[in-house]
Amino acid sequence: MLFVAAWLAQSVQSFWIWLTAEVPLPVLAFLVIAIIVGVILIRISLLLKTRRKKRGEETGAISELIRDVGIAFLVSVLVTALIELHVRTITDNHRLGAILNTAFNYNLPEPVWTVVNQDILNCDRIRTNVSINFDIQQNNKLPSCATFLIMEYSYDLYSLRPESAQLDVTHTRDTYSTQGGFDYAKVTDSRGKLLMEKAFDDRENRDQFSEQFTLLPGCDPSNHSLIPEKAIRVMTKRHEVMSLPGNYILGMPFLVMGPIKVSVNVPKEMNVEPKIETQWAQHKFERDPNAPNSWIYTGVLVPGQFIELKLNEKTRQRRVTTQ
Repeated sequence: MLFVAAWLAQSVQSFWIWLTAEVPLPVLAFLVIAIIVGVILIRISLLLKTRRKKRGEETGAISELIRDVGIAFLVSVLVTALIELHVRTITDNHRLGAILNTAFNYNLPEPVWTVVNQDILNCDRIRTNVSINFDIQQNNKLPSCATFLIMEYSYDLYSLRPESAQLDVTHTRDTYSTQGGFDYAKVTDSRGKLLMEKAFDDRENRDQFSEQFTLLPGCDPSNHSLIPEKAIRVMTKRHEVMSLPGNYILGMPFLVMGPIKVSVNVPKEMNVEPKIETQWAQHKFERDPNAPNSWIYTGVLVPGQFIELKLNEKTRQRRVTTQ
């Protein structure tokens, strides 16, 4: 009991310090006057009821009305304090954002900070749990210096907006050979329920896949973590034409958070060695020891970065003979 009383006293003291330090004087004066008037009216109502009871009379409507008005004054104090606290929180957040914006803009050229602020800090979506499977397939329709690259690309997509929003899911081919294009696309919710499925044919444009979906806020602001139930799963399958040996670049238009798993299937008869890289040495894919030609990256890729598949010709081991 003493602990509860001490806690209540500390809470009241903290609230009073915030009230007197943060709340504007006119608002503070209104709160104090409203509390005094409310208490006085409730007291008057009790006195009237007590007198009528002593006289043996019924409680009159006037005393009830005075009591209700007094309660209304006290409720108005509570509502005003909550609104003031909410508005002040929003104002402080905007003020902090303006301070950070000014500080970073001071140390960076304005065009650079504008791009960072717009494309990274204010990005409205993020991809995670990425799986990319490259399948190298030679074909008689292609010259010996080229090969088909079959890519199956899937990931979880989260909205970073504070409210429900329509987001476009768009994928565009990275090469422009007439023999390449999208083959298949599927989108499901977090429980595996099918939202969209499409098989492309030769009679339609296969250079791009683009659809819109409604996503709920996918990030919990209380602990800054993603909410798995709010994600959708996107999977596309396409085939591209690439040089052999050569490289294929897959760009990241949005924030991507690991894990990013990449696997490459190369026929044994092809004399090439696959390798996965990014353009930053700090962002390095590590080989998966449990699977051949597989890599994993657990960090974050920012918009504009890319994943590069390299198919290098295998080096032949020299034979050394002694006489």
